[in-house]
Amino acid sequence: MLKFAVSNSNYPKEELDRSGSGIGMGNLRKRIELHPSKKYMINTFIENGVHHAMIEVQL
Repeated sequence: MLKFAVSNSNYPKEELDRSGSGIGMGNLRKRIELHPSKKYMINTFIENGVHHAMIEVQL
């Protein structure tokens, strides 16, 4: 199993603002779906202005 955790400052944008960011989690999910086992867990949350993502992939 691969476990990965990442944290980054959270700067929320207006919903109509498409200025080049905010696509990372969508891209991550698409890439993980390419893995043959398709057994994964992604947990994201925002706490104290920080966006956290924890990912587990069964290899």
